[in-house]
Amino acid sequence: MEQELLGALLSVAISLSGLPPLEVSEVPPILRLSHAEMTRQICPADPLSCKGMAAIFDLEQQRILVVDTLDMKLADDNSFLVHELVHVLQFKQRGHQMYENCEESAKTEGQAYRVQNAYLKMQGRLLRFYQRLAFADCDSPERLL
Repeated sequence: MEQELLGALLSVAISLSGLPPLEVSEVPPILRLSHAEMTRQICPADPLSCKGMAAIFDLEQQRILVVDTLDMKLADDNSFLVHELVHVLQFKQRGHQMYENCEESAKTEGQAYRVQNAYLKMQGRLLRFYQRLAFADCDSPERLL
């Protein structure tokens, strides 16, 4: 990935999230994979849970996986990387606690989606992601964890 673009997207993630900064050199490796390969690596036991996945910060292997069909020059597509960079910043600050329970997961994902959507708005894009997260109920059977 082009370092200039990565630096710009990281700056956006930092400024919109308010999380402590890190240097581009501290960003985990970014790997572009086919959707089939991402599913094989991330969701082998439940492939349907990877349906529609465009990118993921793999906490265990400390890497960011991005579907290779995304065009990183387009805001709609590179917004997924902004989202994952927020997770990298969150992990640096909170470690695995960011997903320790449903409430923390909702807070973690909510912040990443708010940043992604704010970035898209800044870019003049109308696309927004996961608006229903605002109505997440950790007491319901369809909870986040």
